[in-house]
Parts: sequence; C-alpha cells; structure tokens
Amino acid sequence: MHTICIFLCLFINFVVSYEVVPISSELWMQTYSAHWDDASQSLYFVDYLSKSRAINRYDIAKDKVYSASVEGIEPVAFILPLKKCCNRFLIGDELSVKVIEWDGKDKKARIVREEFNVEKYEGDAPNSLSIARASPNCEFYGGTLITDFCGATKAGNASLYHYSKCCGVKQIWGDLLLSAGLDWNVDENKFYHIDSCKRELREYDWDSKTGKIQYYPVGLTVDTDGFVYVAMYYGGAVLKVDPRSSKLVKEIEIPAKIVSSVAFGGKHLDTLFVTSGGRGYNFNTGDLTNKRYRGESGSVFMVKDLNAKGFPGRSVCL
Repeated sequence: MHTICIFLCLFINFVVSYEVVPISSELWMQTYSAHWDDASQSLYFVDYLSKSRAINRYDIAKDKVYSASVEGIEPVAFILPLKKCCNRFLIGDELSVKVIEWDGKDKKARIVREEFNVEKYEGDAPNSLSIARASPNCEFYGGTLITDFCGATKAGNASLYHYSKCCGVKQIWGDLLLSAGLDWNVDENKFYHIDSCKRELREYDWDSKTGKIQYYPVGLTVDTDGFVYVAMYYGGAVLKVDPRSSKLVKEIEIPAKIVSSVAFGGKHLDTLFVTSGGRGYNFNTGDLTNKRYRGESGSVFMVKDLNAKGFPGRSVCL
C-alpha cells in the first residue's frame, strides 16, 4: 500500500511549451466541477458562490458563456448531464441529488425532482456533497465534505457513494474529510480519488464488469496515456502526476491562486480546461476568506499545446 502525497512546496523547473488563456473576460467567484460534454462541444461548470450564475455552459464553437440560477438552490456542488435525456442534468444540493431542466441558454433552470439523498441530515452541521462524476458504465459516484473542512479535530465522517437505479445509494468507504476529485483510467482499470484535507491522491483497482472499487491506495482528470492531472487549490498550478512511478511529471502554472478543477475537452480533446476562484476557503475552519484575488483569478482557463489528450466527459444513467 502506498499513497502519493502532494504538497505545495514542490518546485521543479520545466521548459514552458503550453499556452494558458481564459475562455472569456468574465470573472467568477469560485468556479468548480468542470465537465466536458463531447456531444454539445460544451464545458459545464458551477460557481459555488454565485446564485445568478450557479451553473454555466461554455460553447466552444460560439466562444460564448451561458449562465443560470437554479430556483431555491445555493450553492450548487456539481452539474452532470443525464444520458439520453435532452436538457436534463443532475446537480448537488447539500446532501441531495436533484434533476433539473435547462436548455443551456436560459438564465433560470427548473427543478424536475429530487432523485436521492446520499446521507441523512443529522445534527446542526451535516456534511455536504462536494464532487460527483459518472463512471465509465455511466453510474453515479459522489463524495461529501465535513462541515469543519480540514480543521476537524475528530476523525472524518465524510464518504464516497455509489448510486444505481437497482440498488440505490451505497457507501463505498467513509473516514474522509473532503472529497474533491475522482476519475477513472479505463485502459488500466484504475480509479483515482483525492481527499484535499489529507493532501492525498490515491489509486484503486476498479473492476470494469462489476464497477467494484478495491482499496489499493497509491494516487483530477486522466489523460489517454494514464497521467493524472491535479488542481492545486492555493497552489496556482495543475500538477501532472505519473501514478505508476509516484513522480511529478510537470507543473502547469495557472495565473490564478485558487485552482479548483480540471477537465479535458475541445474538438480533439487536447485542451485542458481549468476552473479557478476569486476568493478561497480557509481549509482549517471551512470559512470563506475575505481576501479577493486580483488579476485573472476567477477565470476559467484553456491550456493548449500540452501534447496530451483526455477522455470525453460521461453522462449519468438513471
């Protein structure tokens, strides 16, 4: 058993051969949960601190961003398209996963129904959904965070969950603090998970037939060569990691302090989209800091010429 621990003090010199540009001149407060939809050639993401721009779509062909609010919900933790359901998406609302309807252009999205809850609401400060992805067999996987973030004095009680229509919600494992990234390498039958508070990127064996994840820690998005890309919150960078050797391959500098999520996209899936925030969270207290970062912080970026390709984003089956 081994774990890749990534710290912000890493310093490696590389020849910079890539280009980082914002998708627009617009700035957001805390963009997160980037998802590339290959069918519509669009990048979906949320702004965790905005009500009017809670969900967003960047149309790469038109080079235009569309934003919307979701009635009665703030913040939205993630947005994922539903497979074979036009204009239907899953979103995270505290511990609830809801289905919404949005045409990708209107300024308001409509709640269709509550699909399921991952946990029961218990105590004064319950956990909250923090991230979700569709597996290669289009099933829902989502993680939670504890209210105290990384400043918790007790053991973590956040969890990673799996949902399927036939079996409902199933806890995969607990004792987590903050699930902030997850993805699969289908060719190698591997699953990757990040707990930000523990500063760990872990690798697990994944059974493509059963969907079972076996606990096998080593080391978030994954490219076609098996490298893992990790967004560094407060680090101003995306790290390219080789999970086979537990080595850092490249540090991709981003002109924003708060780097929150990554996803490959574009016509040839060779553009790395990177979300960022204009304000950050204190990971020891869970509070939003007062400091507002200047420059391009709060932008969504495109990183080009990385000489790497990713996989198209997957929709969820219900």
